[in-house]
Amino acid sequence: MAGSVTLKDIAVRVGVSRQVVATVLTGRGSARAGSVTRQQILQAAHEMGYRPHGPARSLATGKTRTIEIQAHSPGDSLYRVARHHLPVWGAVAEACQQRDYRLLLVSRQNDSNEVPLRNLLERNVDGVILMGVSDLAVLHTAREAGIPAVCINPEMARELLVEAGFDVVDFDNAGGVQQALEKLVELGHRNIGFVRGRSSNQDFEERWRAYWRFMNLNSLPVRSEFVWEAVPSFTSGRQIGEQIAVLHQKPTALLAASDALALGILHSLMKAGIAVPKEISLMGFDDVEAAAYVYPDLTTVKLDWGGLGKLGAQRLFDLLSDTGIEQPAALCRYPVHVVWRGSCEPPAY
Repeated sequence: MAGSVTLKDIAVRVGVSRQVVATVLTGRGSARAGSVTRQQILQAAHEMGYRPHGPARSLATGKTRTIEIQAHSPGDSLYRVARHHLPVWGAVAEACQQRDYRLLLVSRQNDSNEVPLRNLLERNVDGVILMGVSDLAVLHTAREAGIPAVCINPEMARELLVEAGFDVVDFDNAGGVQQALEKLVELGHRNIGFVRGRSSNQDFEERWRAYWRFMNLNSLPVRSEFVWEAVPSFTSGRQIGEQIAVLHQKPTALLAASDALALGILHSLMKAGIAVPKEISLMGFDDVEAAAYVYPDLTTVKLDWGGLGKLGAQRLFDLLSDTGIEQPAALCRYPVHVVWRGSCEPPAY
């Protein structure tokens, strides 16, 4: 069977020593092989269906070929996961499969949980990916153990993590806001309101700063009565929509920092008899599934979580590559784009 093919079997077929075969296939050992012999060994290994034995390879290379991904569980249950974590896990799992790595999933219930720290050392993983990290304990543990680590969509300030020497992969929040506002301006809107999430969340803070910067650079008014801050939920959006409905003067367009907020606003505006987009154009941020099924369907900034996971995995494998060149910590931004739907049109005036 293919799985039972050994280095000795390949050596017998090619007519060289086992040591030469081991040197070619593992990159370790003192024996040398010419280019012709090397090609013969590689061809024989492929034709015979040779697959390296995991434990033996780990002993030879000092690597377990295991990646660990840690994610915070919302609430008090280790079995609950944020919905957006699933496509990230899938993308990382696919990247590991392509490279013949195992993937270990670890759920973190809170920052004081020591299980992830023990796993990191006891399982002897080669690298770790952290989803939504909000503390430095695991990162410092990984660094002290010489384990490469990448943060995906951390809750902490991205730039500060990079300054501390940790790699970060996240969405281009500022770029998404700029694209959204540029499209609204192209339609003719100038009085553009903004619904921001809580400033304690880095994603929402980046989106708010991008809105403020764009409006000021383009000499557009930022009116305090057209800016709201709320927990990013459908309920909060409904409440804000009710406030907008009774304003004597309303913004002609509104950008919400999350689809949950935008959908709640849409519900209240339509209930109050305010037509979207005829009276107010509305945009969200996320592209949740419901955005395409409401009426009017919601224009929004799409976040590709699977793509973000793929980028994070690529960055980790770059760090794991044995190039001998030390790679400085980096902040890698994954591009986003506006999905144009029926909730936006030129202003009525």
